[in-house]
Amino acid sequence: MNLSVPTRPPSAQRSAAQTTAAAAAILRRRAPRTALFDRIAMRIGLALLIWGTRPERPSAPDVSGYRADPRAPLYARHAVDASLARHALLHGAPNHPFGR
Repeated sequence: MNLSVPTRPPSAQRSAAQTTAAAAAILRRRAPRTALFDRIAMRIGLALLIWGTRPERPSAPDVSGYRADPRAPLYARHAVDASLARHALLHGAPNHPFGR
């Protein structure tokens, strides 16, 4: 095991300003900042990526399990008669032109 021990203590002659300036210079060299245009482009790209991977909403309900009732014309005729009777009951006169 090779342990190296410093032979002299850290220099006490350096001022705080020199230490801060040296640390700032090291940080500037180590972590460059991305340009503003690139950061905006990355945010837009991320938003589009998230928007594009959202699940698609169905545009209409699924009606594949329903079938047309063969008695629908009979029900339609009955619905017309019920509607005319309801109108005559509420308004006192038939709704169709042949009733007068």
